[in-house]
Amino acid sequence: MLLRVLSVVLTWGLAWGLASAAPGNRSGEVRVLLWGTTPEIEAELSAGPGGPLKLDGRFESIDRAEFSAALERARAQAQAQAREGLAAVEVGLAAARDHYLAQDWDAMVAGLEQLEAEHLTLLADPRHCDALWETEFRLGLARAGDKPTPEARRRYLFALALAPERRPAREVYGPAVVAGFLEAVDAQNGHVAAPVSLDVQPPHAVVHVDCRPVHTSHVDLRPGLHVIHARAMGYHSTAVLFEVPEATRVAISLVEDVDGDAVVRLGRSLAAGPLVLAMPSHRRALVEAAAARDIAVVVVVEPAGDAVMARALVGEGRGPAVRRASIDAAIDAALASVADDGTLRGPVAASPPRSSSEPTPPARKPIVRAWWLWTGIAVVVATGLGLGLGLGLSKPESDRLIIYGPK
Repeated sequence: MLLRVLSVVLTWGLAWGLASAAPGNRSGEVRVLLWGTTPEIEAELSAGPGGPLKLDGRFESIDRAEFSAALERARAQAQAQAREGLAAVEVGLAAARDHYLAQDWDAMVAGLEQLEAEHLTLLADPRHCDALWETEFRLGLARAGDKPTPEARRRYLFALALAPERRPAREVYGPAVVAGFLEAVDAQNGHVAAPVSLDVQPPHAVVHVDCRPVHTSHVDLRPGLHVIHARAMGYHSTAVLFEVPEATRVAISLVEDVDGDAVVRLGRSLAAGPLVLAMPSHRRALVEAAAARDIAVVVVVEPAGDAVMARALVGEGRGPAVRRASIDAAIDAALASVADDGTLRGPVAASPPRSSSEPTPPARKPIVRAWWLWTGIAVVVATGLGLGLGLGLSKPESDRLIIYGPK
């Protein structure tokens, strides 16, 4: 009997020891990435080995420099490809100028149309719309040749849609070209804008029409050529030409970027625009990039006036935003919403913990024990009984109908 009891005790002790040594319960296994939203915050996070905050034993601060370097490599590669495209645009515009001086209109048209077809997405990016204006204006020049044509005016109107105040230089192109362009300006002033509906997928894409941002599902446009440009985190940017009034609805579905791992994809997207963590898709891209490097938690740190705001991102969830006077305190408070296993806890209190030296207010008694509550109930009951007895013992009167008429 004694041996049986001892075997049971040893079995339970061994099971408890294995459970305590399980990988999910060891401290320091949850890897954390500290992400600053401004260069100043990033500089402070990078100061010293491991950053300014010494994370407690529950977490492991990863090498931010290695993660940032991987992002920068992907971003630099995407930017290099964009520079190659812009260099090809410059070569094409220079060739168009040479064809213009030689009055070789056919070669000028062919070169510019090829340039537009191959690099439209790059040209329609709001950062490069000057080059798109030059492309469309010179296509108008080439289509006009020795005399104005409807196709030349069509391209001039497109250039006007891109930059309504811009005009060709008289000293470069001469009065005849300027006069033809001004005729297009006069024609445009006589046109009335018509509504065009936009259907862009995914819905969170950043959309520009004629190099101007659009935040609604429709835009009013004058007749003629127009261009729509859309980009989204994790997708390939796209641009499409369309014409009003033939097109009353423009639909674009961006193609998802699936090349490389999540870090490479995030770096490519950062080459097109900054990370906006207020947008769910941007937060998702950052968390997925971190997960690709076995990082479970991302703590976003941003300035908040004279203080610092921090928030923990875990998968699709977000911990509460906490505001503290220093980066160390903000990060520490944000990590309080993360459990030992790297999952989010429930909302944590925004106020700091009470100091042990601060007196604790006395506990309040439950309201059902308050003397005044029961005294009031007794008074109400006694009053009700008195009224009921008085009404019940009084002499009943016969029912009477009294009508008051005019005197």
